[in-house]
Amino acid sequence: MNKEIIYTESATKKIEIVVEDFKKRIEIDIVNSKYYFGEDNIEITASDIEDSYKRVQIVKNTKKTTEVRKKIFLAYFILGVFTLFFGLFYDQMQYLAGDYVDFVDLRAKEDKKDKKTFRSDQKLKDDYRKRYASYKPQSPEQYQKDIGKTIATILPAWITYRNTINEIKLTEEKAA
Repeated sequence: MNKEIIYTESATKKIEIVVEDFKKRIEIDIVNSKYYFGEDNIEITASDIEDSYKRVQIVKNTKKTTEVRKKIFLAYFILGVFTLFFGLFYDQMQYLAGDYVDFVDLRAKEDKKDKKTFRSDQKLKDDYRKRYASYKPQSPEQYQKDIGKTIATILPAWITYRNTINEIKLTEEKAA
């Protein structure tokens, strides 16, 4: 479907200016690519113009792509806000999702020892998260001492918890 194109007088003048500017830019591009020191004349061929023309692109109307980008940005922003709130209220969401202790009971759902060990381990972790949330030691020695106490407290609890899931038995090697 070919439509008839009618130029106004001002459009005709403007397109002549644009074509003349375009011609100058092509000439400058070709001169820069063919310039050799000592030459007085530069011959421009049809292939030179064709090569230069291939590098020129008219920018498309970006209205549609701008709309798509806005929608993608909005979706990305909403996902980011959701992720932020999920991270901030992660503990509360675990409680809302149900009894989050159940996922630990992979071996035996009725095993009370597993639940008790897991709960005590969770309480211990929560306690130390609160303690170290605003922890500011007065000296390196105090930091070393506090971290040592923390490790001495958490390590046995972690080993107990680990042994409820997968007990690791250590054996001594006998000397021959």
